[in-house]
Formats: sequence, structure tokens, C-alpha cells
Amino acid sequence: MTEKKIIKKKDVAGVKKRSSNLKQEDKTDENFVEEDIKQDASALNNDKEGLPAFVMKNEKKFTGKLPKVFHRGTGRRKTAIASVYIYAGRGDIFVNARPCNEYFCNRPVLITTIFKPLEEVKMKTNFDINARLSGGGLSAQADALRHGIARALISFNPELRKILRPLDLLKRDPRMKERKKYGLKKARKAFQYTKR
Repeated sequence: MTEKKIIKKKDVAGVKKRSSNLKQEDKTDENFVEEDIKQDASALNNDKEGLPAFVMKNEKKFTGKLPKVFHRGTGRRKTAIASVYIYAGRGDIFVNARPCNEYFCNRPVLITTIFKPLEEVKMKTNFDINARLSGGGLSAQADALRHGIARALISFNPELRKILRPLDLLKRDPRMKERKKYGLKKARKAFQYTKR
């Protein structure tokens, strides 16, 4: 009987040692994970160097609530639709509850097209913008968002039409993908012709 008890005590001691070793390993793993996160953050900051300065500020989180006073505009391009809400703020843009530069993968070309109406009107830091995008690809969504922002600015101040209209920022781009025709490979491309 005594031998069995001694064996059990030894087993318990071994289990305790193993669990303490595992805890230490977990702590070291957490340290490695924290270092990785820091490295990723520094890499992201390096990637952002090519972006405009005003995009760097858009790190604030979207609360999910709109203020009482806001102006709305709907933009479209190809099959993309953007519902845009602008309200007084400091220049933050949120797309589907994510920061603008994160949603558009830090692509400077797309981000500059989005900000074009605000730059032309010189109100880049006057408004916060919340947009819901659906359909299309990133490029079409960026154009739809630009169209929506321009329309929302006009609902805020109709006199801005004089500035935005000559730049074609209010025009809905009518270009769409042409439908496929039967008997053809695509809209116009035909199958290879064989004479015999």
C-alpha cells in the first residue's frame, strides 16, 4: 500500500513540473508573438511612406453610429454602388466599418482618386466620411466612392456644383461590360473560323 502511495506522489510531482514547463513555454511563445506583431506594425509603417500625409491619420476606429446632422450621396461605377454619409469631423474615411487605406490595401492611386472631390473643394479635413460599398472590384468601388462623395458635398452646399461639374466628378461613368452574344465567345470575339 505504501509503495502505491509513493508512486502516486511522484507522478503528481512530475505532472506539476511538466505543467510549469509548459507555462514557461507559453510565455516565451507570447513574447515571440508580440515581437512579430511589432515587426508587422513597423513594416506597415514603412509601406505607408508612399501614401499621402492625410491618409496616415486615418487610424481611428469607426464607432458604428452616425451623428444627427449628415449629408448623403450615392455613387455608382460599373456594378459597384457606394452609399456615402459625410458629417463634420477631421478627415477620417471609413469604408464598410474599416479605415479607408486598410480597405483599399494601401494603394495610393485608389486613395488619391477617392480624395479628389475633397481636394478640389479644399475641405479635406473638414468632414468624416462613412461609406457602405457593394459590388464590383476595388477600382470600381473607389470610383463609386468618389462619385458618392461629390454628390454628398453638393447636398451639403449646392454652390460647390460650379467647381465639381467642370471636372466631371458629378458625372456617372456610363461605361459597362458589354453583354455576351450567342454564337460568339464573348461580346464581340468570335470562335476561330475554319473554311473546310
